[in-house]
Amino acid sequence: MPQVRNSRARIDFIVAAVVTVVLYVVAAAFDMTERFLVWALNYEQFELDEVPFAFGLGALAFGWYSFRRWREYTEAERRTVETRHKLTREIDGRTAAETALTESEERYRRLVELSPEGIMVHVDGRIAFVNPAANRMLGAATPEALIGREIAPLVHPDDRAAARAQVRRVLNEGRADLRAEQVLIALDGREFTVETSWTPILHAGRPAVLKVFRDISARKQAEAALMQQKSLLESIIRSVPDAVLVAGMDGRITLSNGGVTAIFGYRPDEIIGQPTGLLTVGPGRINGNRKDGEPALAEPLSAEGAYRRKNGDVFPAETVRSPIRDAKGRPLGAITVIRDISERKRADQEKASLQEQMHQSQKLESLGTLAGGIAHDFNNLLAIINGYGELVINDLEAQHPVRKNVAEILAAGRRAEELVAQILAYSRNDRRELKPLQLDALLTEDLGMLRATLPATLEVKSDIAKNVPPVMADATQMHQVIMNLCVNAGHATGKSPGHLNLRLRARTLGGGRDKQLRPLLAEWPASLRRIDSIANGRGGRMWIGRLHAGRYGVITVQDTGSGMDFSTLQRVFDPFFTTKVVGDGTGLGLASVEGIVRGHDGAIVVETELGQGTRFDVFLPTEAPAPTLATTEDEQSYQGDERILLVDDDESLVQAISLGLGKFGYDVTAMTDGTEAMEAFRDTPNRWDLVVADHMMPGLTGVELAEQALGIRPDLPIILCTGLMDSATRDSALTVGVREFHLKPVLASDLAASVRRIFNAESVPAKGVA
Repeated sequence: MPQVRNSRARIDFIVAAVVTVVLYVVAAAFDMTERFLVWALNYEQFELDEVPFAFGLGALAFGWYSFRRWREYTEAERRTVETRHKLTREIDGRTAAETALTESEERYRRLVELSPEGIMVHVDGRIAFVNPAANRMLGAATPEALIGREIAPLVHPDDRAAARAQVRRVLNEGRADLRAEQVLIALDGREFTVETSWTPILHAGRPAVLKVFRDISARKQAEAALMQQKSLLESIIRSVPDAVLVAGMDGRITLSNGGVTAIFGYRPDEIIGQPTGLLTVGPGRINGNRKDGEPALAEPLSAEGAYRRKNGDVFPAETVRSPIRDAKGRPLGAITVIRDISERKRADQEKASLQEQMHQSQKLESLGTLAGGIAHDFNNLLAIINGYGELVINDLEAQHPVRKNVAEILAAGRRAEELVAQILAYSRNDRRELKPLQLDALLTEDLGMLRATLPATLEVKSDIAKNVPPVMADATQMHQVIMNLCVNAGHATGKSPGHLNLRLRARTLGGGRDKQLRPLLAEWPASLRRIDSIANGRGGRMWIGRLHAGRYGVITVQDTGSGMDFSTLQRVFDPFFTTKVVGDGTGLGLASVEGIVRGHDGAIVVETELGQGTRFDVFLPTEAPAPTLATTEDEQSYQGDERILLVDDDESLVQAISLGLGKFGYDVTAMTDGTEAMEAFRDTPNRWDLVVADHMMPGLTGVELAEQALGIRPDLPIILCTGLMDSATRDSALTVGVREFHLKPVLASDLAASVRRIFNAESVPAKGVA
């Protein structure tokens, strides 16, 4: 029976079937099948008396048949309902699974899309999927810009081989490969470092690799900056000249720098692990070691203390200690910087000594100024006395009884001149005649006088080098320096047998090899003295003046006398200080030596000790330009007829020099105004053959006049006269083109000699054309 689901159709079908079946059954029961069929086809021929019976019979058959068919239908309907329920349950379960799957896919999709890490799937070396983070890191506008691309060009060339090997290993071994670093290249060419992991997966049924990467460029930069900072700090610690120590809470050293080796003498392998008490003197502690119950170091601490070197020497040091803490602020130890302040302590002592010396120097400067003024006035009086004395003695006959008395007056006058010369040398107000001076000849000459002057018990030895270049010096003053030093050496020896060594050497200073002369080579005020005590005050060293890198002639006077203690050395150059008995000395000998040496831009080094004698080293520079000065030639050779323009603002001096040069045959035009002289020369530049000019003149200096005149006539010889021949004046004049210099007071004979020397050297006609 076909299955019918519509209720109304089912009812119609049942009614029709029931009527038909019932009628057929009734007909069969009465053997009226043919008649039923005829009736069914032509019901008008069917007899009505047969109908009730047939109807009753049909009703009975219909009931039985209907019951039977109803049972069959109920059973089929029950099976249909059960099947429907089963299908409904299966559909509901499948729908729930599909919903859960959809929700799970949505959840993981959102996780992938929102992940800050780049996620990429590539199959056979080409990109099949990228998440937004990977898309953003690689600089793509849309994911489609990356899908299908080869992954190799996105990897830095230096990392491609390693990346291919990792992908092959992941696919072959079927397990993830985690935490590898590589550099990727974005589409815009930007390079960035990532930390990558690879996982084997299936994508669309094909083996693929899931690549998850994180941009660690910022972290790498931070690590690089941290390493750079660490390297910088290590370099700073290594380069610090001070000793740097790090110690833990147990007080044992864990780190040290080169300053520890330089200051304490310990190598790093000797000091690491040792207690800090190894370096301290007494109960002092450094770094992290502390007593039980003592609070940990909270703030940086500065202090001074005594420390001990490896060799046992104790020295003062300044310490700065700072705590080292962990991230939670708990103390881990301390870092200590130790600075050796031995030199500073010594400098403090020297500073105090220098302040005292400066105070004394100021008093001496005032005394020197006063003495210089008195000496100049006294010199004028001596000039009158000696001048008139010479007039008187020249007028007296050789046997005149008064002549002997006048000679004693002249002798006393000469001794007074020497005393004034010493005062002037000390006050540096004297007039010096600087000439190129051969020190070896000077010392050889003085040796004869010294042997005749010094006690016979004093043996004089000499070692005079012949290769010492000449120095610019005043010969008279240099004699005075040597004589004063040697006479003092004889006094120190006394009547006891002894030795005096006089030595001359050439010495080149500079290059860092002159350790004992550093006080003279340093930026030290030249007017001050530097003194160091030696042998616990039984002696000392003194440096006077200042030296520069260059060549020097060194005169050494060394004796084996009594020597001096430190207190005596401090005053040995003071004016009027003497250790001699009253009447045996003036106390100006060494003071004048200091003044003369300073006036020659030299320096003095003294070293002495009681019972060991004294040594004086006098340094005189040999590199100063040597101006050409007049020599002691025959005055007859100074004759000439050249025309000279003489310019000086002192009218009396101009007249005197003009008369003097006129006696030698020269035609002199004298002028007292530099500006007027320059105008006259500009009008007739060929009128004169040579110009003699004073340097310091109002309006126009001698150097300026020379520069303008040489601008008109470059071949014009010019002689410059000056009262002060300092290096600046000399250098500027030589630069302009001045031929020769003369120090005032200048004599006409000196100028005549220079004029003749200039024209004789040129070997060309000297006269100009008027």
